[in-house]
Amino acid sequence: MSHLPQYPVQQEPTIPLVGFQPPSQKGYAQVNQYTTAPLPQPAYEKRMENRNKYKELAKKLHARHKAMALTSRGISAILNMLMFAFMALVIVVFYSTRDDQALGRGIWPKSGKEWPTILLLAASFLTFVGSVITLVIFCCCFKRAAESWKLAAFGYAIHILAWVAVTTIYRTEKRLDDLWGWSCSDIATKLQDEGHASVDFNKLCTVQTIAWYLSLVETIVKILFAIGTFFLFRKNKYINAKLRLTEGLGDGSIGLLSAFT
Repeated sequence: MSHLPQYPVQQEPTIPLVGFQPPSQKGYAQVNQYTTAPLPQPAYEKRMENRNKYKELAKKLHARHKAMALTSRGISAILNMLMFAFMALVIVVFYSTRDDQALGRGIWPKSGKEWPTILLLAASFLTFVGSVITLVIFCCCFKRAAESWKLAAFGYAIHILAWVAVTTIYRTEKRLDDLWGWSCSDIATKLQDEGHASVDFNKLCTVQTIAWYLSLVETIVKILFAIGTFFLFRKNKYINAKLRLTEGLGDGSIGLLSAFT
């Protein structure tokens, strides 16, 4: 039998794995470890720049939100303080003179109703107290509550609905049997001019008319501030989404952010 020629066996070259560490000789105590490639310096700097930019924008939006809330509550406090003072004056005059006479009759309607005036009085008082409390909270403590967009939206919704109802009821109840309607009537003017009534109905009419216009201003101002807060909320949501993108996705977010900015 002839012997076949034998050729040397060639071994395939081994490719070392980057970052691979062989197991320890002592009981294989170590585990294979793979390391990721370091982030390129330009990409890292771009990521940090975007994150800092959106953080700064978010801070500015919160500052604007707080400033708007403080301004809104400050205006409400002033308006409601005036309304409360006017309505308190009307109530005091009514209860102190409701038994007075002029031209052989009472100077007030027999079955008059004062509850619309009391309604505006109570609403202005509660809103004034609430505005002062909110100003104290925003200025002194509870930073989280002051920066809460949901709390602001809820407060605006309740405030607007309440004042739309109060303003509408107070105006629609202006008739001869309520204090405002009676003070502005021709009968009250006659009692004042000819009967020398103890009440200056012209001034009472003016005071109550001004109070109603103040209630309109209160409602409109709150609607305008609510619209402004809504747009700030939309922008804040957009900025926070981009901020989470830079902080959460890391390197892969750089290209995506560049596409949107």
